[in-house]
Amino acid sequence: RRHTPGKTGAQYYDEALRTIREAIGPDSHWLGCICYFAPHVGYCDSMRVSSDVGVRWDGHGGTGNDGVGGGTQNMIEESFATLFQNHVLWQCDPDVVFVRDRHIFHSETEFRSLASWHGLLGHSINTSDPIPDLSPERLRWWRWLRPQAEPWTAALPYYATGHTFRVAVRDYPQANGWAVLLLNDGKERRMGRCALRDLIGRDRATAFRWSPQRAEPLGEVGEILADLDRHESALIYLSRDGQPPPTGLTLGGALTE
Repeated sequence: RRHTPGKTGAQYYDEALRTIREAIGPDSHWLGCICYFAPHVGYCDSMRVSSDVGVRWDGHGGTGNDGVGGGTQNMIEESFATLFQNHVLWQCDPDVVFVRDRHIFHSETEFRSLASWHGLLGHSINTSDPIPDLSPERLRWWRWLRPQAEPWTAALPYYATGHTFRVAVRDYPQANGWAVLLLNDGKERRMGRCALRDLIGRDRATAFRWSPQRAEPLGEVGEILADLDRHESALIYLSRDGQPPPTGLTLGGALTE
């Protein structure tokens, strides 16, 4: 029995949320963590959309730091499925991105895939890793994930129809180009192709294989063909004017130079 009858459980819950929002004020950023989505619409600024990520890609359950894996695959599936909420209901939060190269069981391929996935989608970007302990290479990656100041979100061109890979597209109007990420989150090697018309609405563009270190020219293309091992990804920059991405452009859309 409720101490004070007369309202439903949902009404009491809504009153509690309203009290919290009023108490912390409009300038506070409220992150809902593993909450029921619907009651928090209009109250939370960000929302965790997946389980805790793990120090291994494969694993079932766990807290993310238990040494036997957490919800990395769940994070990919849920961040893909809930991207329509991003900057509509709130900013989606897929949990931390691991940048460290110690006390972690991700291969270099897995690290690059997960970091690129985080950086491209327009989610919140955060880490629990001690920044001063990062290697110069990993610090370069962390800086490359820096988001732009204005909220943005990626497009999922095959969200309704499905595809061999997880495919996400980010438009950079400030740089006159796009980034396309193809991620193989499966357990076996896969091959697939994407027509540029499906990705960016035009038939051809100049392509570059993109990373924090370089932009490798691939020429003018009409499709992207990828042969990816398990947990491998391909990040391609497509240029409207034939130019490589600006030197100071981050994966998150910031122009740092």
